[in-house]
Amino acid sequence: MKTKEKPAKKKETPAKKAKPAKKKEPLNWWKCSECGYVLRAAAAPEACPSCKHKCAFTDVTCYTPECGGPDNPDPQLLKPKR
Repeated sequence: MKTKEKPAKKKETPAKKAKPAKKKEPLNWWKCSECGYVLRAAAAPEACPSCKHKCAFTDVTCYTPECGGPDNPDPQLLKPKR
């Protein structure tokens, strides 16, 4: 009579401690005052990545549900000035 071999027990590894979640900086939408380039970043850049000038940047992030919330730029602020 053959005896069945018991499968080797897996070694139990200690539970890994969960790393605390890093708080992400909110990303805003920024529009260059010179060329109209729009980018998403935590803070406005010193120089525009498109026109390479030191420009003023306007925060065009949507803060209302009507335009989709903070994940979207506000379409009213993206329109060119007349």
